[in-house]
Amino acid sequence: MKYKVYHNPGELIRELRSSGSYYYLDQLDPGETWVGASNFTGNYLRKYYNLTSQQYYNIVMYGDINIKLKCPWCDKERSFGKIGHGYNITCGSPSCNSKQSNKTRVESGTHNFLTENGGSETMSMIQQKLVAEGKHPFQNPKVRELQRLKNLEVQHNLIENGIHPFQKFESRAKSNRSSESKYLSNYNKIYLYKAEFNPKLDGYIKLGVTYNPEIRVNENRYPLSNIETLLYSDREFILDLELDLKLRYADRDIYDKLSITEAYPIQKLDEILQFINEYKDNYKGSSTTIENQEIEK
Repeated sequence: MKYKVYHNPGELIRELRSSGSYYYLDQLDPGETWVGASNFTGNYLRKYYNLTSQQYYNIVMYGDINIKLKCPWCDKERSFGKIGHGYNITCGSPSCNSKQSNKTRVESGTHNFLTENGGSETMSMIQQKLVAEGKHPFQNPKVRELQRLKNLEVQHNLIENGIHPFQKFESRAKSNRSSESKYLSNYNKIYLYKAEFNPKLDGYIKLGVTYNPEIRVNENRYPLSNIETLLYSDREFILDLELDLKLRYADRDIYDKLSITEAYPIQKLDEILQFINEYKDNYKGSSTTIENQEIEK
């Protein structure tokens, strides 16, 4: 079916009435028929023309019921809003919407990355400039203290609700793996050792890593005794092995009570040692040396 636009082709005609509602002029009717917005886009167009509001909009605005407008960022079809708004500028995806929003703010001069002379800066450049001028908020001790208290409150609320990441054993173990890699970055090779807690933690041993087993004898938090090295090998290999051991064998109850991630049930020691040997044998590219040196306290 062909449709003729009798009133102002290329322009959608509507008016706001005193009731606060919009009324649309039926531009396909040679007469002058005004219809309330909800009825117009609901029953009216379907009943009299068998059209959707998008099809009606296409005919009035573009003279083509099947027109396809392309997103400027991905070349997909632009999404259609309500009849009073027409087509969105983009396809509606979050990525394209974000790109278009940034473009609009840059063109209007309202983007927060714009300098006074209209040039663009990265966030890093802006931060560096604020620091150099002594204007960065965190250079103010009061601001730093307020932020510290706010962070503490957030952490406290997470703990109270039982959803803090470090209340999960796996999260703490993986975080420790990352921290140890940085702490031991000056050592190409390190030790995996086993030891007893002092005083003893009945039924449990400790497995840990270090660049020097002797310094572990007088640990501040949990002093150790009867330290015995198990492996001496590439740092990353030992750290990967330690993480796997924690995830497989470390005791979660001890972690919940004492926040220790390196306590292992002594009855599983044989199984753990077998796992270590198999892990070592299967590891590709390691220069692993087995050590059995006992460290005297």
